[in-house]
Amino acid sequence: MNASYPSHVHQQFGSGFSFQSLLNAPKLPFDTQTSNTSKKSNKKCKTTKKSNIPQTSSLNKKWTKAEDVALTKAWLYVSVDSDIGNNQKNSAMWNRILQTWRDNIGAYDEARTTNSLGCRWGKILAAVNKFHALHERLERTPQSGTTPEDMKREAIRMYEDLTNGKPFKYEHCWEILITNPKWCSKELTKTNDSNKQKSVNDSDSPVSFSNQRDDYMNPDTPITEGINSDGVVRPQGRKGTKEKKRRLNDEKGVVEALYNLQSTLEKQIKVNEEELELKKEKDKKEFELREQTMKKEIELKEKAQKMKEKDQQLKEKNQRLKEKEQKMKEKAQKRQEQDRILNQDVNKLPLALRSTFEIYQAQILKEGENDGLFGKVFTNSDDDK
Repeated sequence: MNASYPSHVHQQFGSGFSFQSLLNAPKLPFDTQTSNTSKKSNKKCKTTKKSNIPQTSSLNKKWTKAEDVALTKAWLYVSVDSDIGNNQKNSAMWNRILQTWRDNIGAYDEARTTNSLGCRWGKILAAVNKFHALHERLERTPQSGTTPEDMKREAIRMYEDLTNGKPFKYEHCWEILITNPKWCSKELTKTNDSNKQKSVNDSDSPVSFSNQRDDYMNPDTPITEGINSDGVVRPQGRKGTKEKKRRLNDEKGVVEALYNLQSTLEKQIKVNEEELELKKEKDKKEFELREQTMKKEIELKEKAQKMKEKDQQLKEKNQRLKEKEQKMKEKAQKRQEQDRILNQDVNKLPLALRSTFEIYQAQILKEGENDGLFGKVFTNSDDDK
């Protein structure tokens, strides 16, 4: 039951859709028009000579419950293909059902051909339609306090009374088919009670399928559903499916455009961030360079100022030395003049100059005494006296 399925199953019904997804789906679409192949299938699958469905001598092989369930789901899976819809032939449909059924079972059985599957499906559908009509009648007129299980048991009892004690053996198939919206409608019972049904073996005419089905290929995607006059929700049809695919493609294009725009914006943002980072790094380096330059300039200015101050000090020192030297020179000249005056023999001078020289000599001696220049000389003079 859990076998993998070939690629043609996925290719026929779109990517992401497989028969296994149909088996696991909570609701399985059903086509009422294909149910017209039910009532006369038991008779024609054995008597008709015009059918393209191959005959086999192993029709009496007992069917298991798992095979019935796989057949029910395979029939639903193939009959609701809205991409093909009512353009597929009866023989082509049953070839696809057989292939899908084999993929589901996971084994090849020569006894199970398109003819044997068609005959078995005719029996199942006839019994299920009859049982569902009884069950639906009970649902329309429920008694107080009746539970769904009570209705099912009563429908089984009514079925046995109607078929002269023959038990209803396809409850497992009915449980699958009842999940389809069309099986819940009143029109289904009317259609199944009528005699306007087609045989499984009418292979020369196309089988009419409903153009509506549940969009179980993508359960996360909301679908547009129609409502019948009896209030039953009908699944989306072929045109709706194509329109939805077109919208999905348009939306996909918009999403891709938005994704590309977002990717472009992200790249641009990244480039801008890189450029901003480079600019910050450049500004930082320039700031550090300017700071270093200013620091060097300040150091040079301070050094130049110190050199200038030192030069000024040297100039001042030189000036002081010059002034001192000038004073010493002047003093030496004055001393020389004083020495000349002191050494002048006043006795040889005229009387008028003699008194003047004596006054000068006295002043010079007094200055020398104050400066301590003649102390030793005067001392010696006193000793001589």
